[in-house]
Amino acid sequence: MKPKDKKKQFMQLYQPCHQRLSNYCRAMTGNTENGKDLMSDTILAALENFDSLKKTNSFLFFLFGIAKRIYLNGNRRQKFKGEYDTQYAMQQVDESAHPERKLNADLLYEMMEELPATQKEALILFEINGFNLQEIAALQNSSLSAVKSRVARGRSKLAKLLKKEIINY
Repeated sequence: MKPKDKKKQFMQLYQPCHQRLSNYCRAMTGNTENGKDLMSDTILAALENFDSLKKTNSFLFFLFGIAKRIYLNGNRRQKFKGEYDTQYAMQQVDESAHPERKLNADLLYEMMEELPATQKEALILFEINGFNLQEIAALQNSSLSAVKSRVARGRSKLAKLLKKEIINY
């Protein structure tokens, strides 16, 4: 396939997935700038490896699998780079949102960082991106019952963390 045709086909498949990928990247990283970086890296890697995609109807899973691997690899490297700077992250949040909504979203993302990685990802895929449980099971390469457990336990732990934060406020 010609490079021009390859890019055209890629864009046709990517366009309907754009918003879901954007939401996923933003939620996984916890802020807009890192989300944009993750999304850019994902799109570049997906385009470079587009020839390895056998079925075009699995393009969404292809994208999210790449995003997940890049995110996890980046997190492994970040463990050696120092502490997370909350004040800097707060400054990077989209200023166009209402201040009270921004604070609520920031608190939610901050609390999600305390969840185990698989629970966090399952919640993001289910609640923010709207994937159904079967799709999440395929993305996480696990059973349906494991995904149901992760979502339920993640919700429960997140509710406890948020309740504790509100009480301390």
